[in-house]
Amino acid sequence: MSTKKRKENAGLKIKVAGGTLLAAGASAVAVCAAANHFFQVAVVRDDEKRRKRKRPQTQKNADRVLAAYNDEIQAGMEWLKKQETEMVLLESFDGLMLAADLLEAPEASGTIILSHGYRSTPEYNFACVAQYYHEKGFHLLFVHHRAHGKSEGKYITMGVKESRDLADWAQWTADRFGSRHDIFLNGISMGATAVLLASGFPLPQNVRGIIADCGFTSPYEIFCHILKKDYHLPKFPLLYATEHMAKKKAGFCFQEADTRRALKGNQIPVLFIHGGMDDFVPVSMSIENYKACNAEKMLFIVEEASHATSYMVDRDGHRRALDEFLKKYRKNEKTAEKQI
Repeated sequence: MSTKKRKENAGLKIKVAGGTLLAAGASAVAVCAAANHFFQVAVVRDDEKRRKRKRPQTQKNADRVLAAYNDEIQAGMEWLKKQETEMVLLESFDGLMLAADLLEAPEASGTIILSHGYRSTPEYNFACVAQYYHEKGFHLLFVHHRAHGKSEGKYITMGVKESRDLADWAQWTADRFGSRHDIFLNGISMGATAVLLASGFPLPQNVRGIIADCGFTSPYEIFCHILKKDYHLPKFPLLYATEHMAKKKAGFCFQEADTRRALKGNQIPVLFIHGGMDDFVPVSMSIENYKACNAEKMLFIVEEASHATSYMVDRDGHRRALDEFLKKYRKNEKTAEKQI
C-alpha cells in the first residue's frame, strides 16, 4: 500500500472514530438528561413548579379512580378537622425534623401508626377509615413522611428511609404510652412498603401487627413497572443512571430494600390488602409479599378495586378483615366500643 493510501485510510479511521465518540457522547448526554428528569419527577419533593410536571400515566389513572370517591374522602377529612389533635415532632436518624398528628381516643389501649402513600397525606389516605379505627378505641398517629407535608426533607426514598423513620415512630409511641400499649402499623401504597420494610428493623415488643394495603416489593421493581408500562422503556440504561443519581444526591439505592427480604425474617403478624384491578402497583406484588412472609399472615384481595380503593369498594369486607386481624392480635381490647 502506498504512503498516500495509508495516510488516507488513517484519516478515515480518525474521522469514523471521532463520529462514534461524538454519537456516544450525545447518547450519554441524552441518558443523563432523561435520568435527571425521572429523578426530579420520582424523588424530589413537590413544590409549586414540580406539581405542574407531567406525572406517569399509571399515577394519573390511580388519582382519577380515587377521585371518584372524593365525597366520601372529603366527609372523612371534615370529621378529622373537627377532632382535637396534637402535633408531635421526632428527629430522624439523619437529622430531619419529622412531624405527626396524634389523635387520642378515650380509654384507648392501642395506637395505629398511619403511613401514607407517595406524594399524598395521611389525612387524605386514611380519611375513610380513621373514624372506624378511632371508635374501635385506638389512638391514631398520622405520620407525615420525610419530604411530605409538615416534615422536613427534600427527597422521597420510596420506603427505604421512611421505614427507619417508622421504626422510630413506633419506639416514640411505646415510650409515650408504655410497653403494654398495643401498636399496629398501617400503610397504603408507598406507606405499605415502608411498614413492611420496617419489620426488618428492631421494633418495640408491643408492636402487635402490620396492615399493608397495596404495597410494592421494592423501589427498583415499581420503577421498572412504570418505565415499561408508561414510557415503554427498558430498565437499562435509564433506571441505572437514575439510581446512580439517587445514591449521589438522596443517599439511597433503588435495589437496597426489598420487602420480601424483610418479611422472611419478620415475626410480626401481617394483613396484606390489595385491589385486583390495581395497575399502578400490581396485585402480584402483594401476593409475592404474602408468600415471602414467615410470620402469621392474612391476605384480602378486593377483585373490583383499583389502587388504594379497597376500603371504599368493599367497606364491609374490608372491615371484616380488619376486625378479624385486630381482634386476633390485640392484647388489650377496649372494654366498650362504639359501633359505626
